[in-house]
Amino acid sequence: MDARKHEVNIEDIAHALSMLCRFNGHLERFYSVAEHSVYVSQIVSPENQLWGLIHDSAEAYLADIPSPVKKHLAQFKSIEKNLLKVICSHFNIDSKMPEEIKLADMVLLSTEKKVLMKPEPASWGDMPQPTDKIVIAGLAPHEAKDLFLKRYQEILAQ
Repeated sequence: MDARKHEVNIEDIAHALSMLCRFNGHLERFYSVAEHSVYVSQIVSPENQLWGLIHDSAEAYLADIPSPVKKHLAQFKSIEKNLLKVICSHFNIDSKMPEEIKLADMVLLSTEKKVLMKPEPASWGDMPQPTDKIVIAGLAPHEAKDLFLKRYQEILAQ
């Protein structure tokens, strides 16, 4: 609850996110938050790729709570927002999430829903079209961690 930017570690983030299954595990197969984050970083402009990669990094330290539940947890959302500010400070990026990241996250959500889930019992409402630029692999945790860290190095090298 009192995170400091020097405590943020990309290896910790990659490891934890690679072990967290998206959608609280309600999928046809395992699919990690780390793999999701890599894909978000791949469909945004170069200046937002790091933001795309770390957009869910607070979940590495807190948990991945599905959005329909999270919207009812004001205190959790506040804690997550403050932690993300610390993480952004560590990576020297603006703590205000770019709109492009929010849209890319929704595009991935739509893609993941189509590829990884059975038809929903109730509508999810208006969603963007799924992308065909990403092929969701459903990597094992150690593969997703490696992919996340490799993507991080690619982004830094630009």
